[in-house]
Amino acid sequence: MHHIFRLKFLDNIKYEIIYMIRDPLALISSFYIHWNKYNNNNISSWFYYFNIHRVLRGIYDLMKYKKKIHVIQLEKLHQKNFKVMKKFCKIAKIKYEKSMKKSSYHGKIWWGDAISKKYLNGINPKFKNKIDEKIFFEHDINNIENYLKDFITNYKYIFRSKLKKNSLYKFLPFKMEIKILFRTASSFDLKNFFLIIYYYLKRQFFMRSDNFIYRFPKSIV
Repeated sequence: MHHIFRLKFLDNIKYEIIYMIRDPLALISSFYIHWNKYNNNNISSWFYYFNIHRVLRGIYDLMKYKKKIHVIQLEKLHQKNFKVMKKFCKIAKIKYEKSMKKSSYHGKIWWGDAISKKYLNGINPKFKNKIDEKIFFEHDINNIENYLKDFITNYKYIFRSKLKKNSLYKFLPFKMEIKILFRTASSFDLKNFFLIIYYYLKRQFFMRSDNFIYRFPKSIV
């Protein structure tokens, strides 16, 4: 997800793609909250845009490469781990091992990183998405869900907004963008002040029209 743009250098190589997805609002919420804590409430305008773009445009940009894509949903990786991993092993043509239930790297337990601070030894069958709706305006959620309507429907995620679709919502800044704008203004960070406006306009540009309806790659389970 972070490095989709690098695939353009693999044109002459035959490959398939394993792509992991998650409930979009949970993904945005996780990114914003954890990185804000890690960076002392100092997320840059570029980094914010980079993450919003990959959540909203990731799979659409990936499909442009016209390669076979196998989608794994993070929720199912935890809740239906055995089924997901057995299917993954079949696709990858490798043998399933019980050790695949553990989060390990070269035989050592891998607990995550300094950003997430989640110390899990493996899968969590009771996994549930956590969304901090305080970081969104209601129209933010409505805007995101309408933009990703086909994606959310296809992968059976939840629609949370109770607002009716309104084309004017597309032109309103997100609550997170406003927070970054005020923070940079109060700290006299003129560079980031103008950059958040620039990236707001870039987000407006790619969200101005609805996504085309694609035939989405299937979730492997």
